[in-house]
Amino acid sequence: MDQQSLPRPIPDCSEKDNGDSPSVSSPGTSCELMMTVLQLAEAWRTQLTTDFAQCRLNDARFAVLQAIEEADPTGCSQKELARQLRNSESNISTLLDRMVTDGLVERRRSQSDRRKSLIRLSEKGAARLNQARDVYHRSAGDLLADWPLSQCRNLTDQLRQLHGVLDSADGSPRHNESTMNSQASTSPTLATPLF
Repeated sequence: MDQQSLPRPIPDCSEKDNGDSPSVSSPGTSCELMMTVLQLAEAWRTQLTTDFAQCRLNDARFAVLQAIEEADPTGCSQKELARQLRNSESNISTLLDRMVTDGLVERRRSQSDRRKSLIRLSEKGAARLNQARDVYHRSAGDLLADWPLSQCRNLTDQLRQLHGVLDSADGSPRHNESTMNSQASTSPTLATPLF
């Protein structure tokens, strides 16, 4: 990959960009950037809570349904789901119990390992996910309707770069470019904790 196709680093907001693309070295600037990202995530989560009410879902359940759908068609384990959603198995277990009770997901014994349960979407869960995905796309489209496409792509590239830094810092698997691009084009990904 050549240098021109790589996303530019996120510049230090307090310095003028003299063409050298300075890195964020000031603790104040770093904190301001990360606080802005957190505030944006919280504002988006609040918007989704309102918008998903018509689907009788919240953002946590939406994330779980989406992760299950993206998993193996035979289902995924609770452990795999917890890893994918960056949450503890106990938190995922509690949420899954509620979702089973509500008829959104099903737990079935694995045919290859009877000790293991696999989680799959129920018909009701799949229908609810499709409805919520439509709401999600409409909400995101409304929010960014006045933004030029190039600006959206640039910000997306920069946020993916930041996400990669966080993945490296916590030892999580890094998303390769093709995975990130396919996620962006096919389904929304929530970057918020489940609880």
